[in-house]
Amino acid sequence: MSKEFKGWVDNFNSIYVNQRKENYGQDMPDPPRGITERQYNDLLGGKGCMEPGCPDFKATRAHWSWCQRWCWDCWKLKIEREDRVLKLNQSPHGRNLISKLLECIPVGMHDSFLKPHDFVEDLESRPRGAPRLYRYYLKEDVREIIAKYDALTPPPYKEDPTQTPEARAAAQAAHQAEMEGLDEKKADFLAKGKEKNDEFMKTVQKIESLVKKKRDKEAQPYNKNRQARRELFTRRARDDLPQIPTSFVHTTKAYKAATRIFRDGGTERGWQTLKPKIEKEFEKSKGIGNASIEIDIDVEEDDASDRDDDSNGTHNTTQMEMSRANLQNHVPLTVQEFRQQQQRHRQFNAQQMLAQRELMLGASAISSSSLPSGMGFGNLTMMQAHQHQHQHPFGGSAVRATSLYDSFGDTLFQRQQHLMNRSGALSNFNSYPPFASMSQSSTHPNSNNYQSSSQQPPRIPISSLLGPAPTPPKSQHFDPFA
Repeated sequence: MSKEFKGWVDNFNSIYVNQRKENYGQDMPDPPRGITERQYNDLLGGKGCMEPGCPDFKATRAHWSWCQRWCWDCWKLKIEREDRVLKLNQSPHGRNLISKLLECIPVGMHDSFLKPHDFVEDLESRPRGAPRLYRYYLKEDVREIIAKYDALTPPPYKEDPTQTPEARAAAQAAHQAEMEGLDEKKADFLAKGKEKNDEFMKTVQKIESLVKKKRDKEAQPYNKNRQARRELFTRRARDDLPQIPTSFVHTTKAYKAATRIFRDGGTERGWQTLKPKIEKEFEKSKGIGNASIEIDIDVEEDDASDRDDDSNGTHNTTQMEMSRANLQNHVPLTVQEFRQQQQRHRQFNAQQMLAQRELMLGASAISSSSLPSGMGFGNLTMMQAHQHQHQHPFGGSAVRATSLYDSFGDTLFQRQQHLMNRSGALSNFNSYPPFASMSQSSTHPNSNNYQSSSQQPPRIPISSLLGPAPTPPKSQHFDPFA
């Protein structure tokens, strides 16, 4: 092929123009600045990252603000978000000047998840639930626009000793005039740059809107097929699988995978393939649900046993430590293994609690307190060694089971009551009902086998046992009221 013929083929643009208008309509704008018709057509329908040396040949996203097609990795390394650009370059130019310079270069948009989006001028019109959009710029464009703006400022004036006085004066006057017109020159630079960039961004918005319109038009038959498959499979699931809720069917992986297919609207063969998959997922979910319920019940029983141990004055941390060890090892347990492990924990806790009680109260207390829980208070003949009938200190009588503390003898209140029965109640408190009932208490056995009865020896006042009280010394100072 000759060089002349190659030039005819490369410059024969009518085929690219006609193809673009046929696919995207007559409103499709001409190629943006800096690219040819052939490059324009490649951006519309080609594939592969255009970054030199990139091995990604499947990239399809065209960034029209720069007329380039980059893969996600290459694109991510080139961009900088607007707020970060302002923060990094605010010194020494200031944020206001940097904002005006950014209006002179192409801009793109991405969301909070760093996904590229089409450029949108009016962000307030977007739905409130949509991800937030951010403006971003190419790092290279930011450096170039700042360098161009700084180049407008001439260097400081330096005298040339080789020049004549007239030449030095003329050079100094020219530098002074240039400095005086510097502000106007910078304002003109910003205004022209913004105007040129605004016109280019309008072309970019038009291209992106037409590309999106064509994509939505091509996706309509595929979306119809997907919707038809959803309706077919949902209806057949209600008829053939009435025991499975429709909401569960829509959340299964098999249903989602089947409704992503867009080649047809669904067939009977497709439903017969999908049906056993949905049943399998439903049975699996039931098994997981039952296992979780049983595990929760076992955990609640263990918590109840721990609370009982705490109420008896003991605190066991063995189960918590073993649970932490299991969490650190990340060993998956089945339901049967979990039950066996919990049973071993309960047995170990019971042995530890029994050992602690033996140390605190002695073996006799443990043997007397370890009674069957099914025995009631009515069977007094079987529990004479373990139950006592006590007179209530305030007049009432009640029958109670023996306590763990009975092996230590009488309580402080009982010893005070016995002393008052022997010495007699004080006359000042005879009118007080509780103390009166104490002095009239009936016969009752205690742990010391002491019998108190009304037929006791005459009561001896406690003052006679103590003897005469010493006489307090008299005061030495003069008392005028004596």
